[in-house]
Amino acid sequence: MQVKLEAELGRIPIVDVAPVVGCGRWPAKAVVGETVEVSATVFREGHERLGAAVVLR
Repeated sequence: MQVKLEAELGRIPIVDVAPVVGCGRWPAKAVVGETVEVSATVFREGHERLGAAVVLR
């Protein structure tokens, strides 16, 4: 699936990212095939629409 990104860069704070291990010092781990719920709170100034996507590396 390809996502078309037409975002204007600016101040976009991302907080309360989960899962987190050791206050973010280590990456969270999972077993292949395991479902992992990912969440975060994303803010932006103004009234424009806001979207976010998870990128796995």
